[in-house]
Amino acid sequence: MVAIVIPYYKITFFEHTLRSLKNQKQKDFHIYIGNDNSPENPEEMIDSFRKDLDITYKKFRHNLGGTSLSAHWERCIEMTGEEEWIMILGDDDVLQDNVISSWYDHLDLFIFRTNLVRFSSKLISETGEELSGNFYHPTWETAPDAYFRKHQNITRSSLPEYIFSKEAFQKRGFYDFPMAWHSDDRAWLDFAGNLPIYTINEATVLIRFSPASISGKIDNVHQKAQATKEFLEYLILKKLSVFTREQAFTLIRSYENFLEKNDKNTFRERLLLLFIYLKNYESRSFKTFLKRSLKSLMKPDQKK
Repeated sequence: MVAIVIPYYKITFFEHTLRSLKNQKQKDFHIYIGNDNSPENPEEMIDSFRKDLDITYKKFRHNLGGTSLSAHWERCIEMTGEEEWIMILGDDDVLQDNVISSWYDHLDLFIFRTNLVRFSSKLISETGEELSGNFYHPTWETAPDAYFRKHQNITRSSLPEYIFSKEAFQKRGFYDFPMAWHSDDRAWLDFAGNLPIYTINEATVLIRFSPASISGKIDNVHQKAQATKEFLEYLILKKLSVFTREQAFTLIRSYENFLEKNDKNTFRERLLLLFIYLKNYESRSFKTFLKRSLKSLMKPDQKK
């Protein structure tokens, strides 16, 4: 059985989320709702769906998402029972009515062959209008290739469109980046192990993009930038070996570009880049890096 975990905080679109679960063609799943000490009480709304859905609800005494959203995800997962597979669904996201049924229809095709199952996705607005077409994926794809396509803006990816193995989660957990920005990207690289991601393209998860969502907010740019920096450093220090050589140098260059764009090109970061370029030595890339570094060092003098 699948555990659908909802880290609840905002009630605005929550009824749409619960209704999409009620409308699932296959209801062999259990819902776990963890209330992050929200000021917006969802209990009456939840109770109205209990006759149709198996729901376990808990209100936590202390808000955790404000300081560590990934830690709140994890304490919500702790609510689950014997389910071996988990989906973390946002309190504003929506499942097409065939998501769970397609999971069971495909079960024999991926069981024991993957730790990650992904659905197609689509962005929707506050009013439910479609903001994008469907994002489809290869049926089988390595986690590094999947992330690299996202990195290149060829596709998108977010937490709710995955169902992951509880066993894989228990080995690694979610890394605590600021606002959990990129925590899912790192998780898929970690959870996958040596197994590819399996995709079910015939079912779609609708991801709501609004001013209230982390992606849509404009007052959290600094936190997201810090998370991006930390994640890129993780990739170039810990994960380059899982990418192709071409992909690896693209990621290194992306980190360098990020530092320049965000005015974070400090002595520490420049030394880190030197170390990475030497460790992954390639004559042309290294020489080009040295030229860029010299040019960057000269900039303060030019301003005077």
